Amino acid sequence: MSDNDHNRIREQIEGDPNISPHFKKILLNALEKGKVLPETTTAPPIDRDNNQDLIKTLLKEADIPPRYLVEREPITIPDHFIYAQAILNNALITPDKNQILLYGKPGTGKSTLAGKSLKFAIEKIQAVCLYTTSRDICRALSSAWRANKPEPYDIYIEPEILAIDELDEFWNSEFNRFFDFIQYIICKRYDNFLKTIFITNLNKEDLKARLGDRLFSRITEINERLEIFCNWQSFRGEK
Repeated sequence: MSDNDHNRIREQIEGDPNISPHFKKILLNALEKGKVLPETTTAPPIDRDNNQDLIKTLLKEADIPPRYLVEREPITIPDHFIYAQAILNNALITPDKNQILLYGKPGTGKSTLAGKSLKFAIEKIQAVCLYTTSRDICRALSSAWRANKPEPYDIYIEPEILAIDELDEFWNSEFNRFFDFIQYIICKRYDNFLKTIFITNLNKEDLKARLGDRLFSRITEINERLEIFCNWQSFRGEK
């Protein structure tokens, strides 16, 4: 690639108001590593459709655990799980539902639902996604504090779709001091109309008691929310 092409593509990416900051970082990083596809070097605008290299990059950046992506056979998937997956897939590629709550007892596939739907959104619309857990967030914040670095807000605020697993872990004695950080992330994403998937073993009453009225009302705002109550039998064989 010539220097002129390189500079033209960089200017195109940096000047496009339709590309999120997080997605710009991914594209610019790919550009510097020489991984921009030929079509992006010849004619603007950058096409996010059917871009297999971009999809691979986004899947890697999303950090979805492989356990939640593989098809494991033989296994009997109940109809209500398949139906829930279809509803969640649709919610991630349409603008109506930004606050998504997956709740229910352990082993019912909540994390699998989220992981597979993130993969679907990446493949379908090349959405910038991130899967994380409350423990991951707390450890990232703790590491930043120890290294005297800025708090890593952008990592969790910028993705178009963020899934936060093990939400109930924030109230363990080890992690409850980080609650203000996660509260800021949730509120900022709410203000920016960004999709957030909340995954918890708590029922709604216990979740409200722990989050408080202000934060719980944002997660469950009636016009933007999607709730999936995973009340079917555990896939782990628990009674």
